[in-house]
Amino acid sequence: LFKNTLNSIKKISKNIKVGGPSGGSCYRKDYFSLWIRDLHNALSSNEYKIDFYSTHLYRYKYNIEKKFLGFIEKRENIKNVKIFCEEFHSQFKDKTELIITEWNPGKMYGNYTQDTCYMATNIVYDFINTLNLFSGMAYWTFSDIFEEYGISKNIFHGGFGLVTINGLKKASYNAFSLIN
Repeated sequence: LFKNTLNSIKKISKNIKVGGPSGGSCYRKDYFSLWIRDLHNALSSNEYKIDFYSTHLYRYKYNIEKKFLGFIEKRENIKNVKIFCEEFHSQFKDKTELIITEWNPGKMYGNYTQDTCYMATNIVYDFINTLNLFSGMAYWTFSDIFEEYGISKNIFHGGFGLVTINGLKKASYNAFSLIN
């Protein structure tokens, strides 16, 4: 399906960028090493290439033994991201772009720290420490209006967004103003 989709798009125009497959999060080196290697081998053996690889960047990982999402300390997370980027570039030596299509220091809806200045410091930290590693990063999400969980009646409810449901700019929003 991926090969046929890619080839169909490229028949329309070679200038349209095609990529994917938007893997999970960068924290599991073993998983992503295999994912990247398998993708590279599949693309190489079929003589077609993607223009970009997309993945997600969150600071959580699932602890199988305890059956919960655990938070990854920010320094460990950046170390894991750099290892992931090295692995990616060792496989894709051409100009394949690496894009983060979902990025957020938080991943748990209803985590009230997402409404605090804590998020702003984490955004700035992640941005500074991943500068030039990716072709682009897309923050998850702009607004706290999030269809998967419905619209909260509370202005501050631990939503993922940079602005509250009524448009109030959170500290995370202001972190982007500062970076700009």
